[in-house]
Amino acid sequence: MKVSGAITDFNRNGLPDMTVLLTSDFDFKKEVGTDSGGHFEVSFYAPDREGVYRLTARFVDSDLFGYTADDETITFSVQRRGKSDDLILGVVGLVAIAALAIAIAALVLRTRAKQLTQVEETRAATPAAGIKCGQQIAKAMKFCPQCGAKQSA
Repeated sequence: MKVSGAITDFNRNGLPDMTVLLTSDFDFKKEVGTDSGGHFEVSFYAPDREGVYRLTARFVDSDLFGYTADDETITFSVQRRGKSDDLILGVVGLVAIAALAIAIAALVLRTRAKQLTQVEETRAATPAAGIKCGQQIAKAMKFCPQCGAKQSA
């Protein structure tokens, strides 16, 4: 992260070669000097944990030069990166599961259709009169012509 600022007098003239102390509630502390225009800039790493943090800038040299200065505090938040990625991966996972379920359903329907075709062929080849449901029939017939149930061997 990068923070920048400026030290100016009441006429908004930049104050060069001044010291700014940056402190935080996440164990960051650094002194930086202002450039010829009174500007300063500092880079630091954001905290590892999620949360709301404060960074305060204090004009250290104010008493030496007869200036009065207020501290300036900024607040920022840290959020874990990738929560949307987790959501996308979750959706992709659900889509993959749905595709697998559809493929399995298609396979089951295909197998069932094949079995029903065999039942229809058996019904067409054998007259149904006099055969009771579940009754053992010719070995070549795998399905009962009455109900379509698979015959035992």
